[in-house]
Amino acid sequence: MLTGNEYAKFYGPRSPAAKELVLIFKTHSLLFLGCSLFNDRTMQLLQAVAVRDHDMPKHFAFLKKPTDEQVRIEREQFLTERGIFTVWYDNAHDEALEALLAGIIQARNRI
Repeated sequence: MLTGNEYAKFYGPRSPAAKELVLIFKTHSLLFLGCSLFNDRTMQLLQAVAVRDHDMPKHFAFLKKPTDEQVRIEREQFLTERGIFTVWYDNAHDEALEALLAGIIQARNRI
């Protein structure tokens, strides 16, 4: 079990882990699968990078489309502010995942 100080040392804003994540966010396009992507430390760090680095690569996420359109708009805005572009799906993602990945590859090639 980590103490509060140990946790801050290894996972805080100036920690080695945070520095590595910043480097990854700034140099690679990421695809988020099976992630909740709500406001946690990782999303806060990603937002900070997105605000400072307008040349950061685009990141993508596959998410089940909310039934409420306002919820979808709010989620999309939250994620876009962090440089994450959402590919919404209606079906079970197991059936559509291959097509969604192909769509990301095609979109990436057009950028």
